[in-house]
Amino acid sequence: MRFDDRLNTVLAQPAANEHDRAVRWRQLVELLARAVDDLSSPIAQHALAEIRSEAGAIDPQIRAAAARAIARPQLPTKLVATFAADMIFVSAPVLTAVSLTPVQWSIVLDDASPESARLIRSLYPEINDWPSSQAGETFVEAEIAEFEEIEETVVIETEQPAPESLSESPSEPEPEPEPE
Repeated sequence: MRFDDRLNTVLAQPAANEHDRAVRWRQLVELLARAVDDLSSPIAQHALAEIRSEAGAIDPQIRAAAARAIARPQLPTKLVATFAADMIFVSAPVLTAVSLTPVQWSIVLDDASPESARLIRSLYPEINDWPSSQAGETFVEAEIAEFEEIEETVVIETEQPAPESLSESPSEPEPEPEPE
């Protein structure tokens, strides 16, 4: 059975009550987690839209259990972004396990809740140096632009007299007072 066929089967399941909705939601999450980063098919897009729209109706404990179940280094960026939009105790397992590029993290940050954004920034403090996904640049293009900017900057070195405090010999440290 192909990936899209599995998604079609799960999407066709009735979700008449809370339990059925939760089972269907979790199955969709688990199927999309196997896609690595290819959610380009229309049925995968539909499944992702269902996950996003139904998340609020699913018990947070079930959402957190699903996050723990799929947490691993390779996950589709859009699925990671969906979890990042949720509460921290739901998103944390996915955010701490996944391995993304700087551009992918920027995409995730665009959708992240404030709590999730703080977690991401604490895991990756250098993130402020990364390009924004909204800028439309790839990471390489951003680095090239930064390099060109440095090339254009002319640095003129001149001899400057040393400050007086540095030209004098350092004074000896004061002795510590004797205990009484």
